[in-house]
Amino acid sequence: MGRLARRYSSLGGSDKIGYSKRFKTRLGANKHFEGTIVNISVDDVVVFALKSLGKLPLPVVRRLGFAVGWLFSLLPSTAKRVTAINVALCFPEKSPAHQRSLVRRSLIETVVTGFEMGPIWAGDAHKALARITAIEGDELIREAQAQGRGVIILAPHLGNWEMISYYLSSRYEFAAMFQPGEHPKLNELILQAREQLSATLVPTDKRGVMGLLRRLKKGGMTGILPDQKPERTSGVLAPFFGVPALTQTLGPKLASQTNAVLIGGVCFRDYTSNGYRLFFLPVDAAAYDADLEKACAAMNRSIAEWVLMCPEQYQWEYKRFGRRPAPYPDVYRKR
Repeated sequence: MGRLARRYSSLGGSDKIGYSKRFKTRLGANKHFEGTIVNISVDDVVVFALKSLGKLPLPVVRRLGFAVGWLFSLLPSTAKRVTAINVALCFPEKSPAHQRSLVRRSLIETVVTGFEMGPIWAGDAHKALARITAIEGDELIREAQAQGRGVIILAPHLGNWEMISYYLSSRYEFAAMFQPGEHPKLNELILQAREQLSATLVPTDKRGVMGLLRRLKKGGMTGILPDQKPERTSGVLAPFFGVPALTQTLGPKLASQTNAVLIGGVCFRDYTSNGYRLFFLPVDAAAYDADLEKACAAMNRSIAEWVLMCPEQYQWEYKRFGRRPAPYPDVYRKR
């Protein structure tokens, strides 16, 4: 479920361009479990699970996610191996026991995030929003808009970033990039969920980016996942927790070309209130530097600071240090 959360929760923006028709024609690879009695697709199973979770109260969903996550953390898996590698790279000063504890907690929290997508995507969006019990830093957005400037929300894979999109769509004219996955029924479920709050979804292509530029120049708002690794040709190497990481340049580029304000956005689970705490945070001033390597390094510094607010809720399962060019080694290669 954590992988689904990563794959289907891209933030970003441009003009609406009739996505419903596109999604119906882009079926993708739809694998089936074939038998003599049933013929059920992976898509059907995932959507059924999310809709079933969507009928349950959030505290119950979290307890179920925690239980499954705890079991998952005990078993060998690619996610566990990648998490351990990332934690060791980013926290070399921590003891092995501390690193193992963070790996376990991260795996649990990632599963909880996946389970939470049930109430968020298959439930009532307004009920999900009501679970936000604290909001800090929203004045940064209002100040930027009062100046007539666009706003770019940098929302890393931290906590439940889908709630950030929901909140912004409910308060502002917000556009989000969306790249359909290989499961058409899941695509449709996500689209219907986001349409409840009038979010504008746009393609992750050149046309979408051009639309973003127009929106931001007019004082609009969008968001991106700044820690999603780009293709080698569209990123730069910049330190993340002191480790060189291929980093996307979209955020700094858009800010430079539109005079938009970069603002961090993170939404943490709050187990005390059974809700969420939403934070909007300032970004290192050097993220506006004309030198993209310096700008991306500053952006990564800010992301690292936000991660340290609640490191177990960061998705360390993501191969953040992948796709690096030579001479950097492939740290995820099995040896």
